[in-house]
Amino acid sequence: MTDTEHHYRRQLRAAERRLPRQVESALAEGRRRALAQGAGGDRFRLSLAAGGLVLASVLALVTVSPLLVNRDAPSPAIAVDESPQDEDLDFYYWLAETRPALEG
Repeated sequence: MTDTEHHYRRQLRAAERRLPRQVESALAEGRRRALAQGAGGDRFRLSLAAGGLVLASVLALVTVSPLLVNRDAPSPAIAVDESPQDEDLDFYYWLAETRPALEG
């Protein structure tokens, strides 16, 4: 500590000794209440940290998930809309050409 800090510390301690008992007890009571309220702040800080971790996890998932998608695979909507007839059009063209001969 510097000399200036020592000087101010001595002045502060001297002023503390000159406080009336009533003011001193009111300050002590206020300190106790503040410390009691501060204990609840730990829970708030913990929930704030947990919320931050959840938010970071969601953001990471949203950021990374497009990279994990196989873009070459057909989309499920296209696969559901396909009918069996579209799978082998050559067969159905051949069937259409030969049907009159078979029926006729």
